[in-house]
Amino acid sequence: MSYLKKFTIAMALVAAPIVASATTFPTGTYSASDIVDWGSEGGNRSIWGLNIVDGNGASDFWTADSATVVLNNTTATFDGFFTNGLHNDRDENLKIKVHLEFSGPAANGGGFCQFAGSDPGCDNGTNYGALGVNPLDWRYYSLNENDSFIMGNSAAMDGLMWDIEDKMKNGAPPHPPQFGLGANALENDQDGWSMWFIANGLTGSDPIGNDGYTFNSSDNHADFNMRLAPVPVPAAGLLLLGALGMGAMVGRRRKT
Repeated sequence: MSYLKKFTIAMALVAAPIVASATTFPTGTYSASDIVDWGSEGGNRSIWGLNIVDGNGASDFWTADSATVVLNNTTATFDGFFTNGLHNDRDENLKIKVHLEFSGPAANGGGFCQFAGSDPGCDNGTNYGALGVNPLDWRYYSLNENDSFIMGNSAAMDGLMWDIEDKMKNGAPPHPPQFGLGANALENDQDGWSMWFIANGLTGSDPIGNDGYTFNSSDNHADFNMRLAPVPVPAAGLLLLGALGMGAMVGRRRKT
């Protein structure tokens, strides 16, 4: 096979999206961001219920500074940086990094959503069709708890770390982490993802003390609800492939 033909095939493989089927939510790299001004909360946020810090008006809401999801057919990862509070009331002293690893695919458990203001609503696999959402198109994974954590990412939280436990694994409805159109569970017209979890097993000690903050060893129940937007294949990657292909062609020409 000629180098030109090999290069053409390589370019086509890089440019083509990878999907598990015609309808399954595509694999790839996604940027993740807050859901927007949802319901009675009156503010954008990504995490609800994460009550790992008290004092000085600390919130159990957290908003995203930046976050990335990478979905493959059998694995997925999430890395995000968050600040305490809703988007219009943030405490810049309180910042965390979250790292999650997943394996899959997992059984879908019917999917879950509770779209604000929807009529009819949807819960435990009912009324999705009326909202234009199909949980059978979503991707589902299992959380790898041993490889997932929350870590302090500011002076007030430096050295603190929490383990993450899958809330849905024991005695709760079987809703594993879900990714797809409407899968952030709160916006049926947005690509997104959601997960239900518990933070526990705090390690480290208060890095400052006497600053008004206290840190909790665990919480009862927290949610991720985030939007997803695909990240295009970088143009630099295509240029690199082009350079490699041209170099191979030049090397062959010299040999001949």
